[in-house]
Formats: sequence, C-alpha cells, structure tokens
Amino acid sequence: MDRYEKNHHPTFKALRNIDLNLLTIFEAVYIHKGIVNAAKVLNLTPSAISQSIQKLRSTFPDPLFIRKGQGVTPTAYAAHLHEYISQGFESILCALDINNNYEKAHYHRRVLTHIRRTIDATNLFGHSESESEIICSQCASGRTPVITISG
Repeated sequence: MDRYEKNHHPTFKALRNIDLNLLTIFEAVYIHKGIVNAAKVLNLTPSAISQSIQKLRSTFPDPLFIRKGQGVTPTAYAAHLHEYISQGFESILCALDINNNYEKAHYHRRVLTHIRRTIDATNLFGHSESESEIICSQCASGRTPVITISG
C-alpha cells in the first residue's frame, strides 16, 4: 500500500457508510426550506424526502431541521453541514464539467489567482473587503467586473 492509499483509506471507509444521495436531499430541503418544496424539485414524494431526512438524523447527532409553519428551519448543525456539502457539490459539478466549461473555468481561476497574488484582495483598489470579494467572485465566475478607478 503506497502513501496515498494509506492516507486516504479512512476517507473512503467513512464515505461508504454515508449514502451520498441523502446529501442531495438534505441540500434540497435546506435550500427550499421545506420537505414538500424539495420533493417537487427532486421529483420525489414528500414521504420519500421525510424518510431520507430520518436516515440522515440517524447518521448525524442532530435533528437537522425543525418544523416551522409550512416548512422547516435548519438547526445550527445543519447550517454548518450545508456550508461544506454545498462546496463539495459545487466542486464535484465543476470536476464533472457538465457544461463543458473546463477551459473557461481554468482560465478564470488562473486570472483570479494572479489578481490575488498581485494585489491585496481585501482592499482591491480602495474597495471594502465585501466589494473586493464580489469583484474576485465575478472574475472567478467569468463575469467581467467593472472597476472604476478615480484619480
């Protein structure tokens, strides 16, 4: 067993114990703030969504969602999970390159990396930190940011 296999074996073992399809359902419930809405988006029955959430509850030490009116509210733990799961899904979708955007995305990532190395991204041309992040995300997403430099 080489070094790569030794270091990554526990990851594969842990992932085998989680049905990754349940994470898709989790994300749909989180984003659409309800079981019925998630069921519509995923073309499943609300009962199937509820059963999937129950399975996730047995996997994680948290109820994940609390019923509120017609929908659900995520717990703090669910919000924490969502941060990582959504990033993971985004990475997977980028890797699969469903829309054949690999070259374009690769170019924009290089541009963004160059911008961040060349200038202080937290103070991009005198912009606030949040404005600088928007400009950097626009570069990464392929949208051309408009930067006005007053002299």
